[in-house]
Amino acid sequence: MNNMDRFDLYYTKEYMRYDILNMLIKRYDFKKYLEIGVAEGQTFSRIECDFKISVDPLQNGYTTYQMHSDDFFANLGKDDKFDIIFVDGLHKYEQCYKDLENSINHLEDNGFLLCHDMNPYNKWLARPELVDGEMGAWNGDVYKSFIKFRQNHFDCCCCMLYDCDWGIGVIKKGIGQKIVCDVDSLTYEEFANNKNYLMNCISVYDFIKCFC
Repeated sequence: MNNMDRFDLYYTKEYMRYDILNMLIKRYDFKKYLEIGVAEGQTFSRIECDFKISVDPLQNGYTTYQMHSDDFFANLGKDDKFDIIFVDGLHKYEQCYKDLENSINHLEDNGFLLCHDMNPYNKWLARPELVDGEMGAWNGDVYKSFIKFRQNHFDCCCCMLYDCDWGIGVIKKGIGQKIVCDVDSLTYEEFANNKNYLMNCISVYDFIKCFC
């Protein structure tokens, strides 16, 4: 199979978050994986890495450290680093931003930090609160955390896989881009109309060609 055939297969496959994570782990021979927000282990159970740990306030069978992510990072040694970190915790802007800031401080220089639910397809999915007992999909407003992170970290290059599994934000240490946005007052409509600028959108196909 030649390279073009291989990329054609990549393009037609519907990739999920764990596919991207496993491709990066294999490509760069990563050994240490951290997951923030585990739920029922839909992602964690599929990760193929020598050493992997997870953090969640609830224990549904796949949680390594049953605690809030703030407490986990507060007790983590400053020299404890991970090759790849996946953030899929509480779907609220402020908490997700704290998770990203804490995670980047514990990411190896050549590592990858990924975050889920960055591309809500409508305003309802992007609602900031989930009412008790409410059913259905909920991405929350965590896309704001990615934008704020981009604004505050010119030392990181960031992009979003817009066509992958509710949107996957990717952060890697390097040279960033300057963007201007009042994140706290940003509406969903403004986000949707300026998504390429705010999130630096890239397709799964192009990401795989560049990094995997």
